[in-house]
Amino acid sequence: MSTAWGAKRIARVAGTLLLAWWGWVRYHDWPNANNSFLHNIILPIHETGHILFMAFGEYMHAAGGSLFQVLFPAIFVGYFLWKKEKYAATIPLWFAGISAIDVVAYIKDAPYGEMELIGGEHDWSYLLGETRWMHAASRIGDSVLHFGGLCIVAAVVLGLYWSREEEPS
Repeated sequence: MSTAWGAKRIARVAGTLLLAWWGWVRYHDWPNANNSFLHNIILPIHETGHILFMAFGEYMHAAGGSLFQVLFPAIFVGYFLWKKEKYAATIPLWFAGISAIDVVAYIKDAPYGEMELIGGEHDWSYLLGETRWMHAASRIGDSVLHFGGLCIVAAVVLGLYWSREEEPS
């Protein structure tokens, strides 16, 4: 483990602090998450999730978009940890948090159906309607928001901690 402040460590700390700031902005501006640059990256991942989960029935088809947009970066977290590239794992962990935050407005809109959607169908209206949890949409959205925030905080703390470690050669 290196404690020297070389160019690599400085770049990692600076990058992690940038992600901390960006995550803080996304967390506190969640109602506008679907108008962000990151949403344009997340949307194709979300839509791919619908296709991948289609074979598991209508409920999983509807849930698959939101599920996959968070699971997809989590797969990369696991990959980087498996390769013992701990600092690298913090970037997709941050993105998993951002992806969770991206779902919040969608969940909270389920009872109202005011969001403009691709295809016009509201996955979360269907999901919460089927489970009879529509009354809890706001609380579920808050939980997902806090989960996303926790992922971001974990990514930042671990990123700062692991920025001092050398990658395996």
